[in-house]
Amino acid sequence: MKAIVVFGKDNQEPCSFYDATQFIVFDKIEGSWTPVQTIAIPTLNLDSPKQLRARLEALPPLLSDYKILAGGELTGLAFSVFDRTGFYIFSILDVREATLDGVWADVEAEDQKRLEEQASIEKIRPEATAAPGVYFLDLIKLQQEYPGVSSKKALLPFLEETDFTELHLIFRHIPPWLENSGRYKIDIRPCAQGVLAIIKPQ
Repeated sequence: MKAIVVFGKDNQEPCSFYDATQFIVFDKIEGSWTPVQTIAIPTLNLDSPKQLRARLEALPPLLSDYKILAGGELTGLAFSVFDRTGFYIFSILDVREATLDGVWADVEAEDQKRLEEQASIEKIRPEATAAPGVYFLDLIKLQQEYPGVSSKKALLPFLEETDFTELHLIFRHIPPWLENSGRYKIDIRPCAQGVLAIIKPQ
């Protein structure tokens, strides 16, 4: 299903989330965005923050088949709840074809970007050297190419899945989570690019 969920009023026009009365599910049918389902939004003007949180947290499961949420202003606790659940969130002024096409195109582009980044990261995981059980990774170079990649994202899969005797790692500073894990013996030496750590399992 090629679907976008819009929060709005009974006329299907987007509005502020706290003024919305329903979720409208739009599906691309025969080249046109068509409303195929409505889901009522309960009253959110509650005095108790605890009640508001409970009511908000009950909403994402109603939309478990979808991943795109669009509408007017979405801020505060409501934004946090949907963002934490993994929704793509967009601010839109109308539900015209061009608007919803633009939302869908942005999501497809972001999905493709994530897939390409993940594929690239997997290719640049520590590489086996000529010595059995010894691997190498230039973390400085990796993070220059992929600034959004943390040391955990780059190293944890390797450390958890690979049987190694040594990992030679070039970095600017040793990641605290690695140094303080207690699982590795780490020998740090200066090198031309920065610092070289020789990491061995304890």
